[in-house]
Order: sequence, then C-alpha cells, then structure tokens
Amino acid sequence: MIYFQKRKKLLKKLSLIFITPYGAKSIKQFEEVKNKIGLSMVHVFWKEDDYEEDSLETEDRNSNTILFILKEILKDESEGKIEAIDEYTKHTIKSFITFISNDFKSTIEEELEGDLKRDIIYDVDRFMEKYSSELNQNSLSLVKNFTKYIQKNHKNLICRHSRNHPVSIMVNEKSGKIFSLSKSGRGLIIQLVYKHHPLSSDIIDNIISLLIADTFITQNGDRTITVKKESDLTAIDIEKIFSLFISKIQL
Repeated sequence: MIYFQKRKKLLKKLSLIFITPYGAKSIKQFEEVKNKIGLSMVHVFWKEDDYEEDSLETEDRNSNTILFILKEILKDESEGKIEAIDEYTKHTIKSFITFISNDFKSTIEEELEGDLKRDIIYDVDRFMEKYSSELNQNSLSLVKNFTKYIQKNHKNLICRHSRNHPVSIMVNEKSGKIFSLSKSGRGLIIQLVYKHHPLSSDIIDNIISLLIADTFITQNGDRTITVKKESDLTAIDIEKIFSLFISKIQL
C-alpha cells in the first residue's frame, strides 16, 4: 500500500511531451493518450509550417514548436541571457534546425531523391498545374515572379522546377544548382549553394552580414547557406539576395 502511494505521488510529478506534425489525427491521438494515462501532457509541434493556415494566432503558432524553441536558445545565447554554448553543440542545433525546416531530409537525401525521380520541369505553368496544392498562395506567386525575373534579367542561367525545389538556378545542367527556392512545409526557404564555386570566408561573411533583416541563417558543411525569413518572403527579398550572391560567385 505504501509503495502504491509513493508511486502515485511520483507520477503526479511526471510530465510527457508529445511531439508531432500538426494535424487533426495527431491532435486526436494526443487527447486519447492524455485521457487514458492521466498524466500531465503537453502537445508540441515540430515547426510553424505544420499548422494549417490561420488555425491559431501567430504568436501561439510560432512559440509552440520545436523549431521556435531551438531558435530561441541560439538567440538567448547570442544575447547573453544564458551561458555560452560550445561551438560543436551550436553547430548541432543549427543543423537540426535545417533538418526540421527541410522536412527531415538531409541535403544528400534530397539530391538522391531528385536523381531517382527526375521530376524536373522547365515550364513554370506546368509546375503550377502539378504542384499548386503543395504551396501556399504567397509561395506560388513568388515561384512565378522569380522565374520571370530570371528569364528577363539572367538569360544565361538555367531555371528549372521540381517538387522539393520549386525553383533551382544553375549555370548549366552539369554544374548543379547555385540558388534555389526550396520547399519548407507549404512555404519557401532560400538556399545559396557554392560547393562548385568556392568562396572565401570573408566574402561569405560579407554576404551573410548584408542579408535582409528578420531572417534566420544557417551555414552547412556542404557549402550551402540556408535563409529562412520569420515572416513571409517577398519578391524583393529574393531578388536582393540573389543579386548579392550572384555578384560574389565566379560563374
């Protein structure tokens, strides 16, 4: 009897965190488990893009995610609100943030997936017909407008489209992409790729320092800079970043 009383007191101190993508199914499962086991439970989602549009207030939508928590840790560390994080741990957190943003796919997996499926489209209208349901309206507009911008101002570059990378810019078919608008949930992130066009560290730092405000930037070991904006990207944001990057790399 004493054992069970102690066990009951211990269980009251326990809390479970339920981490899932956003969706009616996961919410239902959470409620079922919570009612069944009778413990204190919290439901947290992986990232804000998991939410359906306008399902929650923006503040609630952002703060109740693993992605937000990880970003806040790095922000608090940079502002001196918490103890300094060693470089290895900081790099691991940044890599995990990118991994979550890319729907849990590594860069290598995405490239392999692209090679296997060869789902490459060169006509933006055809891309829209095939994948319009997978992006929000702002993202669809950005894909179309940026494609027109490239066709008008950079006719020497190749612009193509695929499911995971709605816009990829290349020097030629064999060079690999140098810039992309890549899928993140139903939104877009920007990727600057310089593995085939090496840049010095001071130029990279210069590019990062000149990027738009309100962005979260990670620099990966495969020579890729990922830019994710806290609010919606705009056509001006994309054109500014692209112009800055293209002026620095040697094609």
